[in-house]
Amino acid sequence: MIQFTLDGRTACASEGELLVHAAARNGVFIPTLCHDDKLAPYGGCRLCVVGVDGAPRPLPACATRVTEGMAVSTNSNVPQLRKTLTEMLLSEHLNADPGGRPNELADLALELGAEAPLILPDAKREPYADRNKLMGYEPDTCILCNRCVRYTQEVMQCSALSLEGRGPDARIVPTWERSWLDTECELCGGCLSTCPTGAIYEKFLEGTGVEERALEQTKTTCTFCGVGCQLDLNVDPETKRIVKVTSKPEYVSNEGDLCVKGRFSFNFVHHP
Repeated sequence: MIQFTLDGRTACASEGELLVHAAARNGVFIPTLCHDDKLAPYGGCRLCVVGVDGAPRPLPACATRVTEGMAVSTNSNVPQLRKTLTEMLLSEHLNADPGGRPNELADLALELGAEAPLILPDAKREPYADRNKLMGYEPDTCILCNRCVRYTQEVMQCSALSLEGRGPDARIVPTWERSWLDTECELCGGCLSTCPTGAIYEKFLEGTGVEERALEQTKTTCTFCGVGCQLDLNVDPETKRIVKVTSKPEYVSNEGDLCVKGRFSFNFVHHP
């Protein structure tokens, strides 16, 4: 173990531990958007920036490893900087209420009191329709954090998604602008599960009026094979029907990852 200073008090961390994890273990929450524990450190959104003595500028906690004697500050000018960065991300998040889907950016903006700046009419990105029946993508809900692209490359070891275009024309697309069905994608929904804004979504929930944030979850074991993946059945409290399936990183057998059957093949339970 090594010692460092966190907001003026002595804290401990493991050798080489990421600052965002060390801070959390010592009771200090540092928000992130582009970070996913399954993925390599990225430091793209910069929302996790902290002050480090001796550093010429704030450093991203999700990509900075703790060193012996490091002095870290999260409460000097960092909150205002974090609010400004959030507002910059909101300027790219043109659809602020994507159908009641979970939205980490909207939650953080509410917590920080950040508001979306003026959005120019020509800032909207061109949508695209994919012929697969399971997942869709809304460019105007996307903040280009690249979590979905990195998930397909680092976890699934495939090239299903990529970043296309520049500036206001940038968007996430299936590789070579083909359908998801024509890439290496297995429709596991991992990109959907890691998306922090709901830009990638389940098509079958669109237009149903289901408020995803209000769904009730019941943990169970997938029955499709012998691996024993743990998953959560998301139930509409009004109709008492399963409307989607999710999983969590802390589930030991599958660490939150699912296959296409585990994530999308659940309607059979509603048929006699």
